[in-house]
Amino acid sequence: MTGLPAYTPAAIPGLFAGCLIANIIGGNGLLDIIFGSLASLAASFLSYKMPKRYLVPLPPVVVNALILGCVFSYILNVSFPVAMGWIALGQVVSCYGLGYLLMLQLDKYKDKLFAPRQSA
Repeated sequence: MTGLPAYTPAAIPGLFAGCLIANIIGGNGLLDIIFGSLASLAASFLSYKMPKRYLVPLPPVVVNALILGCVFSYILNVSFPVAMGWIALGQVVSCYGLGYLLMLQLDKYKDKLFAPRQSA
């Protein structure tokens, strides 16, 4: 889903809201609700600003590894490099392994899916 800002900036608040709701339900505490959601907001905005298509999944990998690495290092009482490494690995798999493949498929239909609406 983090590739959607490459197609429309309307995806940015949607990803933030979805992450906020998931973090409230998820049960990792207030730090994850606040910082996890803000990390999603920052990563979505940075993805929107990426100049090359293959770079779009990179901000969620980096931002989540750094911010959530700090959060989960504190919550789970593990070292920061370990938390950051596991989060980065998961983000690479999901953002590039799945998200980038989704983007390649969406590219085929982007004119139909994300075309500006015609006024009547």
